[in-house]
Amino acid sequence: MSGGEPTDGLRAFRALAAWQGPLEVIRTRVEGQDDICATVLTTDDVHAVLQRFLRRELDAPISAWARLILMTDGVEYEAAHQEAIADVIFRLATPEIEGDLSDDQAREHMDRLRSS
Repeated sequence: MSGGEPTDGLRAFRALAAWQGPLEVIRTRVEGQDDICATVLTTDDVHAVLQRFLRRELDAPISAWARLILMTDGVEYEAAHQEAIADVIFRLATPEIEGDLSDDQAREHMDRLRSS
């Protein structure tokens, strides 16, 4: 592979971070990778998925996406916003604790990410 070309693992993670395509397909791609290391989930990534939630564009519960983020080894959160991203991802991944995500909660998460 030539320098600078993304690895399969990085491409799989970027598909996950942006939720590009059916989540089950993304899950299969991510679970088959060993080279997802030091990949960074940004506030922009989470914000974009929350926007898609509000537009009803997601093909699975947002909690499934957040759980997959949590379960993927090597994922780091954008350093300047690490605490806010970690909190939002945890809240999205645990509807049994937090309840199902409402539109108002999604907007609150988006505001928190913007202001962190």
